[in-house]
Amino acid sequence: MPSPLDSLLSLGRPVGPNEKTLAFTHRGGPFDRPVEWLDYAEMGLGPDLADDLIELATRTDLRTGEPESEAFWAPLHASRALGQFRVARAVEPLLRYAEPQLEEGDYDLDEDLPEIFRMIGPPAVEPLIKALGNPTRSLSLRGVAIRGLESIAGYSPECRETCIAALTDQLRQYQFQDPRLNASLIAALSEAFAHESLPLIHEVYGARRVQEPEFSWEECLEAFGEDPKDWKRPSPFTDFRKWNRRQDRIWEKQKKRKKE
Repeated sequence: MPSPLDSLLSLGRPVGPNEKTLAFTHRGGPFDRPVEWLDYAEMGLGPDLADDLIELATRTDLRTGEPESEAFWAPLHASRALGQFRVARAVEPLLRYAEPQLEEGDYDLDEDLPEIFRMIGPPAVEPLIKALGNPTRSLSLRGVAIRGLESIAGYSPECRETCIAALTDQLRQYQFQDPRLNASLIAALSEAFAHESLPLIHEVYGARRVQEPEFSWEECLEAFGEDPKDWKRPSPFTDFRKWNRRQDRIWEKQKKRKKE
């Protein structure tokens, strides 16, 4: 008898001609799936298959295949199912799997993971904080952790204070970390309307530790609903392109050492 998991191998590209669109609109609850995502429970899947779903969601051999192949998209469907069933123990395996995939430019995973972590909710907070605070993790993965914490803060009020505190504490390290990471942190705090962090954000811009083309001071104030006239314009931003290239070379060396 075929397993319900076998159906994920033949679904193909999500939100496309091979996938039906759900009839209801996004209800906005903390654990609701986005409107265009399938209801995997209707396919016979459930939390009892969590271990098998984690194994399928982290199969790199499928995601390195041809996008035209239906099986190429199976890990993405499995990841979405893990989010729908709120499988807390899936968070760390997904983060480990995602890091090299994101470095290879897996934009589908980059978009999906924050939503998946939002659906899992409070149990995802601690692993995401751990990933964000680890300077040996890639910028791409830490960016996903940032957006995951931002999403959870917005949908799970009981976690908001913890998520905002983690994002703010990381931003306090602005002098010693990538300006692109600072920009991502500021964007997340702005999206979460963390007004309590605005004085620190102003300090970071003033120290010229944000790559402003990523997220400008004016965009930040607009996101917070603040009048620019009420704030002194920080110093002109610095072009961090040379700094970024040097950091990228360091990261490449770290990846080679890991492989060795």
